[in-house]
Amino acid sequence: MKKSLFLSVLATLLLCGCASEKLRTGEYRIDRSDRDDFAVVYDDMIFLHIESPELAPGNLAYWEWAGKYKLHDDGEVELSMDRETQRRWKFYFQFVRRNEGISFNDFAKQTGYMLRYKTPKLRRNARGPRPAGSTGVDPVYKYQDLSK
Repeated sequence: MKKSLFLSVLATLLLCGCASEKLRTGEYRIDRSDRDDFAVVYDDMIFLHIESPELAPGNLAYWEWAGKYKLHDDGEVELSMDRETQRRWKFYFQFVRRNEGISFNDFAKQTGYMLRYKTPKLRRNARGPRPAGSTGVDPVYKYQDLSK
């Protein structure tokens, strides 16, 4: 009896740790007016729009990337990039989850920035939270019987 209880408790504890940590779904923006960096997160996907490093080759004002990410135990955000792209990004930037958002270190400028989570706002004249999603009827797509 004690052995089966011990094994069931052990299995429960092991299975509880299997859920991977994720960032909060939503938009993360920098609070500075001289930069327009942001990230958008949905489940295990992330889109980054970061000012390109001054010394980086190329003439793009911003580097953008979208794909899957993974969080390490220390909070570092690992982007699922191909090897060459990851090498370039890691040379200039490091992204780490913090309580108030995502901090990223800009190694080229030797400074760090904070992308803070932006709480979604209600629509104008809204009386409270509204359900997101379809109510089952989409006004754009209506059934039309073509057999007549």
